[in-house]
Amino acid sequence: MVLTLSGVPTPPPGESASPVAGPHLVSFAPDPNFVERAYDAVKYGEQSASPVVLLHLPGDSARALAFVQYTPNDLRGGWSTDARERLEESIRAVLEPRFADWGSEILALHLETPADLESARGWTEGHPHQVDMTLDQIFFMRPFPEAAGYRTPVAGLYLCGAGCHPGGGVHGMQGRNCASTVREDQKRGSPWVRNQL
Repeated sequence: MVLTLSGVPTPPPGESASPVAGPHLVSFAPDPNFVERAYDAVKYGEQSASPVVLLHLPGDSARALAFVQYTPNDLRGGWSTDARERLEESIRAVLEPRFADWGSEILALHLETPADLESARGWTEGHPHQVDMTLDQIFFMRPFPEAAGYRTPVAGLYLCGAGCHPGGGVHGMQGRNCASTVREDQKRGSPWVRNQL
């Protein structure tokens, strides 16, 4: 979801929302029980009334990007207009008080459900990471052990998408890491590169 704001938000130091990776990525999940309750609804094809929201603040723009965890692709009853409005209301309930504290307000909100992401972008089940970010599919086992480390069992074929470490997002780390792997293989004369030429 993309948020258009009335000004550049400035979260103060010591903000109660947990910083995840520096000052511009904020998670609205106060404790593990909150996360579990949010996920519980999704297991039964429902929306969470209090979703976990991961908020990206660029720091120099009156725009923000929010990811809602967790949102079912196969929502019971489907993604009707009413269902979309309920999701938007639950997200606003989480974010609007915080933005007021940060000296900004939400002027507009562009919402994309998992069904939208699948139909418009081809993301299976609307999944931005291609593969779940679970303990058996993360770090050196991403997307799965035989294709981890950007190399695949097919000579000359490398992976560098959201299914690779460190996962989805607009940061380019998968491409950078994959390019480094290809360069290392070229230097060593690895069969991955030699068979490709």
